[in-house]
Amino acid sequence: MSCYTSQSYSIKHENENFEITLIEIDRLVLHEEIVPEMLKTLISKIRKDQRQISPVIVDKETLVVLDGMHRVEALRKFGCRFVGVCLVDYMSESIRIERWCRTVSERFDPIFLSEKTGLRFLQVNIETPMENQLFLSLYDSKYLVQLSKEDIQLAFEAVRRLETCLKDMRKQINYEAERQALEKLETGSIFAIIYPPKIGKKQVLESAMNGRLFIPKATRHIFPARVIEASIPLTLLQNKDLSVQKANKIFLETIKNKKLKQLQPGTVVNGRVYEEYLYMLE
Repeated sequence: MSCYTSQSYSIKHENENFEITLIEIDRLVLHEEIVPEMLKTLISKIRKDQRQISPVIVDKETLVVLDGMHRVEALRKFGCRFVGVCLVDYMSESIRIERWCRTVSERFDPIFLSEKTGLRFLQVNIETPMENQLFLSLYDSKYLVQLSKEDIQLAFEAVRRLETCLKDMRKQINYEAERQALEKLETGSIFAIIYPPKIGKKQVLESAMNGRLFIPKATRHIFPARVIEASIPLTLLQNKDLSVQKANKIFLETIKNKKLKQLQPGTVVNGRVYEEYLYMLE
């Protein structure tokens, strides 16, 4: 079900509202660092499309960007004043945070990795990694990465050091959901998993508001649904003569005759499998 207000287009999914609207780009707050290569690719795509296809997912209370950091920065490079966003209630139980596991296919010596990074590895006899710990899991051995103090930012800086060292060793790192990573380790198709600690929602918001960005792929947000197409012209987003109210009025005029299409979980779009329900304005 969907409805219009004077400033937004609202989609009702189960007990959640997804509010599509335009917001001034300078009001948005990022929580993860930008990867230059990903930004460059996205800039090329936006230059070709001449529009923002997918709204950025944003916490409606703090305007912290939950998904779409690179889209925000790419639009900033184009001189955009506005960004199309999907406002959500971040504290809703239907929105979860999982972790992106780092997987390594090629063999390496964990003791050598410990020495090169200066991180202390403690071999342990547990199979399931604790959520609040940095953990290295090999097929035949498990290691707890011991840190000087419990600090989520410190833990992710340690993840960065591990990634950098492995790349220097010419090992390819992939990012996988926890279940898929474990399946690959159990079948022997990968050699190791790095489990970062799980981040809480309050930690995401506090770090973002304090300007302490997490490394890329620190959070893996799971939403009950996702709007993947709203298609907002770049010329509208770049228009510096419009107030946000006027820009939203024009945006709503451009979509008022479009139909809302729902796609089921498991749908593949542009080579990506989505776990959540998808919505498209066509």
